[in-house]
Amino acid sequence: MTPAPLDRIRSVRDIPALIDYLRDEMDRPIGAAAFDELTLEYEP
Repeated sequence: MTPAPLDRIRSVRDIPALIDYLRDEMDRPIGAAAFDELTLEYEP
Protein backbone atom coordinates (compact mmCIF):
# COMPACT_ATOMS: atom_id res chain seq x y z
CA MET A 1 0.00 0.00 0.00
CA THR A 2 1.27 3.49 -0.85
CA PRO A 3 1.58 5.86 2.13
CA ALA A 4 -0.79 8.83 2.31
CA PRO A 5 0.70 12.09 0.97
CA LEU A 6 1.01 13.65 4.42
CA ASP A 7 2.70 10.53 5.79
CA ARG A 8 5.14 10.60 2.87
CA ILE A 9 6.10 14.22 3.64
CA ARG A 10 6.48 13.42 7.34
CA SER A 11 8.83 10.56 6.50
CA VAL A 12 11.40 12.96 5.01
CA ARG A 13 14.15 13.16 7.64
CA ASP A 14 17.30 13.91 5.66
CA ILE A 15 18.54 15.40 2.40
CA PRO A 16 18.60 12.12 0.43
CA ALA A 17 14.98 11.45 1.44
CA LEU A 18 14.05 15.01 0.44
CA ILE A 19 15.68 14.55 -2.95
CA ASP A 20 13.78 11.30 -3.45
CA TYR A 21 10.53 12.99 -2.45
CA LEU A 22 11.02 15.95 -4.77
CA ARG A 23 11.98 13.69 -7.68
CA ASP A 24 9.28 11.05 -7.20
CA GLU A 25 6.32 12.93 -5.76
CA MET A 26 6.77 16.46 -7.08
CA ASP A 27 8.20 15.55 -10.50
CA ARG A 28 11.24 17.77 -9.98
CA PRO A 29 14.05 16.91 -12.39
CA ILE A 30 16.80 16.23 -9.87
CA GLY A 31 19.41 14.20 -11.68
CA ALA A 32 22.52 14.70 -9.60
CA ALA A 33 23.68 11.48 -8.05
CA ALA A 34 26.08 12.99 -5.53
CA PHE A 35 24.95 14.97 -2.51
CA ASP A 36 27.88 17.39 -3.01
CA GLU A 37 26.53 18.35 -6.42
CA LEU A 38 23.25 19.48 -4.88
CA THR A 39 24.61 21.60 -2.04
CA LEU A 40 26.96 24.51 -1.54
CA GLU A 41 29.09 25.73 1.28
CA TYR A 42 28.15 28.99 2.98
CA GLU A 43 30.12 31.12 5.38
CA PRO A 44 28.45 34.31 6.68
